[in-house]
Amino acid sequence: MKLVSGHAATVIDWLAKTHGVQWVNQPSLVLGAIDTGGVLRGCVILEQRNEGAGELHVWGQISNDVAKQVFWIAFRKIGWRRLECRISRRNKTVRKAALKWGWRFECVAPEYFGPGEDGFQFGMTAAGCRWLKGKQDGQVKAAGTDERRASDAGRDQPEHEERLSEQGV
Repeated sequence: MKLVSGHAATVIDWLAKTHGVQWVNQPSLVLGAIDTGGVLRGCVILEQRNEGAGELHVWGQISNDVAKQVFWIAFRKIGWRRLECRISRRNKTVRKAALKWGWRFECVAPEYFGPGEDGFQFGMTAAGCRWLKGKQDGQVKAAGTDERRASDAGRDQPEHEERLSEQGV
């Protein structure tokens, strides 16, 4: 998978059609995750919360290489010192994966996703991000070096497909 930018409207439209999410906030950055055929398979939205913190939103599929790039962008390129994410109580698979990725559980946000649907809040700091340690500091090798799926909301992908040109991040 490859991370692409410059297609915010297309990615937000895909999010609505594929996952039923109507985006209402002004995102800081909208990125698409495309497969080798250029088909949009996932999206990442970063929203600034204050001068040094942001929130990460992910839908669909992203690879480990894409995840590394996202953390590098948030912490090194944008310069945030903290990221937050919220995961539905019902999404046990992603909640478990978040801990393996280095996210720290912080609290339960009652009804964050709607009536009766709590959100589990996780946080990560730049200093604690395991994806930025080592020689590469979050930079990844050429596209296609790691096709393992890092995140999948567990929902079937509808037939709606968007093809994006490969504009790098």
